[in-house]
Amino acid sequence: YNQLDGTAILFKNLQLWMGQPQEARRGFKAIEGELIKKAEEKIASIASTQLPTLGETPQEREARENFNRGVEAYENSELNQAIECWTKAIEINPKNAKAYSNRGVARTDLGDHAGAIADFDKAIEINPKAAQIYFNRGSARGKSGDYAKAISDFDKAIKINPKDANVYWNRGLARGKSGDHTGAIIDYDKAIEINPKYVEAYYNRGVTRGKLGDHAGAIADFDKAIEINPKDAKAYCNRGVARTESGDHAGAIADYDKAIEIDPKDGNVYYNRGVNREKSGDHARAIDEYNKAIEINPIHDKAYYNRSCIRAHLKEVDLCAEDLKKAIELDGKHLEMARRDKDFDGVRGEAAIEAVLGKAPYEVQGSSK
Repeated sequence: YNQLDGTAILFKNLQLWMGQPQEARRGFKAIEGELIKKAEEKIASIASTQLPTLGETPQEREARENFNRGVEAYENSELNQAIECWTKAIEINPKNAKAYSNRGVARTDLGDHAGAIADFDKAIEINPKAAQIYFNRGSARGKSGDYAKAISDFDKAIKINPKDANVYWNRGLARGKSGDHTGAIIDYDKAIEINPKYVEAYYNRGVTRGKLGDHAGAIADFDKAIEINPKDAKAYCNRGVARTESGDHAGAIADYDKAIEIDPKDGNVYYNRGVNREKSGDHARAIDEYNKAIEINPIHDKAYYNRSCIRAHLKEVDLCAEDLKKAIELDGKHLEMARRDKDFDGVRGEAAIEAVLGKAPYEVQGSSK
């Protein structure tokens, strides 16, 4: 098992207590007590699952060993092997709720949500008071798209243990996916109340506030997420989105600069920075951004479309038509968008553009919205 994390604390406190013997003695006493407490907790955890018990039968020992081999395989990312071991443990002891629950987690990781849910059902039948199992089943149901039942499971987990911030976070996620953004924010609020350093809760609340049009609130949440984790590229990116929606293009570009500094391989960030450069009137640099987005992701239809809009303004007809054709090939919605888009008014009637859009007036086949 992992070594106890006492060394760093010890050195830190040695520096603070040098020349202060009484404080040092009290500090060492505190460290000693904390280490003993951690050791006792670790030993109890090991004893509950790994150590033989008095009077253990050969079958019970075999079940325990298979259970432990499953844990070891799971920790080594050998999910199928872990499932096999827990299945053997269950065959020997069909009342082992932990084995069903663990097998369910592995099956969730493999995308077998139906199999996972069946395992969690059985684990709950054996132990209906384990909050973690309801949480696990809720997670599997959420991943399978059954958000109503996922929320129900998270409700049950919270009723048993109302102090688990992660359950509120996951229920917020399920509520957001089902369109209940107000309910999602309430859950993220609770997760943050329990754990004020829960960066993902600030991040998700920021995204949800943005969906509700509260861009100032979204920016405040992304500020907090970045304060906790200054290396979170997606927080900078989403704050850039909120700043874009607020009309702060310079601020948005600064955020995308930072996101790219952290993760230079995300084509969407270059695309977003291009949008802000375009809105700021910097067409040349906007094209550079769309070029980079396409270099990273050659099927980025929006980058082709936006680049074609700029080229229409610049009267680069052939290049405009080439980009527009590619955008439409990647996503047919761009055909009707372009037919209505004023950005192309200056090049309508050009042969290359008509070859892509057809001759005006167009017969609109249907709305792309």
